[in-house]
Amino acid sequence: MDLGEMRETYGLGELLESQVDADPIVQFGKWLAQATEAGLAEPNAMVIATGRRGRPSVGADCAAEGSGRARLRLLHQPAVPQG
Repeated sequence: MDLGEMRETYGLGELLESQVDADPIVQFGKWLAQATEAGLAEPNAMVIATGRRGRPSVGADCAAEGSGRARLRLLHQPAVPQG
């Protein structure tokens, strides 16, 4: 098995601050639409990562130190409150 043949190229462009919407919700909507239009499997899948300021959040033991954590999540339709 040649693992190199399995490799995907994800270099479609670059992310420039000058091209990003100032509203993060609007920008997320644009990215989700692009992923959906591209036909990606589960375009609603994401990694949510957090860290603490002043501590390194790199390395295998970062979660043990309490400095960083990453979770895989699927975005679901938000529940609409019943009025």
